[in-house]
Parts: sequence; C-alpha cells; structure tokens
Amino acid sequence: MDWVSVSASGRYVVVSYDGDHPRVYDVNPTTLALTPRPMPDAAPRCSGGAAAQGFIYDLGHADLTLNPFDGNEDVLNHDNIAAGNPAMHAWLLKTLGSV
Repeated sequence: MDWVSVSASGRYVVVSYDGDHPRVYDVNPTTLALTPRPMPDAAPRCSGGAAAQGFIYDLGHADLTLNPFDGNEDVLNHDNIAAGNPAMHAWLLKTLGSV
C-alpha cells in the first residue's frame, strides 16, 4: 500500500497500491465498512486489477477533492493527463460519483 485517502463527503476511500494502482471503495455510513466500488468492464484501467474489484486507471500523485464546477462532487485529482488523451482525463475526473 502506498497511500490512502478519504473523500470529503466520506462516501469513498481510495487506496493506492505500490506502483500507482488505485482502488476505489464505497464507505458504509453506518458501519464504516469498505466495499470495492465496481467499475464498468469497459472502464479504462492498466495493470492494477479487475474493474469489478474497484481498480481504475493507474494514476500518479492522485488525491481526492471536491469539484466546485460539478456541485461539489467528489473527484479524484491527479497529475497524469492519461498519456495526452483528453477523453480519458475527463472520464477519470468523473470516476467516483458517476459510476
């Protein structure tokens, strides 16, 4: 494990494993239990793991924040512009709340 972050809303936890392999979890507000957030099979990802287990595209230097331009939705911000692919970058910004 490299780092862990909790979203401002408390709805999500992201765990990044060594090698920049982030995994998104839903947080149960009553028990605080973590459950992997399934991503669509077609969701872009690299070598971290299966989309059904919450793994997303490999990202470096990522952290959770709020997007003031989208009703303060939780977003995963990062320094990887998805190898110059603007469509991938847009998808990553909506990863948490829209899936």
